[in-house]
Amino acid sequence: MFKPSGRMRWVSSAAFLALGLAFRLPATPPPLGFVVHDTGEGLSVGDFDPYWVVVLPDGTDFGNAISAIDPNGNWIDPGPARTWISIAADAPVPTGTYRYTTTFEIDSNHDAATATLFGSWWADEPQSSNQILLNDQVVSEFDGASWFDEDSGNAHFQIDFGFVQGVNTLTFVVGNTGGPSGIAVTGFAGFADEVRSVPEASPWLSGFLLSMVTAGYGWHSRRQGREARTR
Repeated sequence: MFKPSGRMRWVSSAAFLALGLAFRLPATPPPLGFVVHDTGEGLSVGDFDPYWVVVLPDGTDFGNAISAIDPNGNWIDPGPARTWISIAADAPVPTGTYRYTTTFEIDSNHDAATATLFGSWWADEPQSSNQILLNDQVVSEFDGASWFDEDSGNAHFQIDFGFVQGVNTLTFVVGNTGGPSGIAVTGFAGFADEVRSVPEASPWLSGFLLSMVTAGYGWHSRRQGREARTR
């Protein structure tokens, strides 16, 4: 039976050491969470919001929402560099139910099944028919805080189901019985667990491993040849 010498044991140990070193984590890990844009980010009244679109009560696509203010001056301030959105900058709008929609992506580095989304929203006007939909599924019956409620805690919502891998569609449904109407949604924070994958192999260490194994095999073959000739 072949009994490895001290040198052979050293070669084998070195090979296994190289195998352990040959794997490393990615140099730049992906960022945690996902991004959902607040209403009216950095906009002036009358600007179109590039992240939010509106469907009118008759089902017609209005297009991008408009950064708006209440002509009566009653809407709360949604925060620095944030605004309400509507279909009119500072005027009453027709009655009916409006759908304000934005999209966001959960990339392949994060697990959509573990996602949670936090935020705050105000509605003009809050009523029992208002809803939050995620991918066309109702995920919250919270109808939004009153347009004059300055306590952001009363406007808080949380979504922890209904997410999909890739592009997600988030919709706020709000009704209007007359006068100005719109929504303000701020403070979005999205989180999802990072997907764990097999560490990436380092090319130079993989090459070193291959050379060590090859050298060890060659040395072992030559030693067996010498032993055979001396028998």
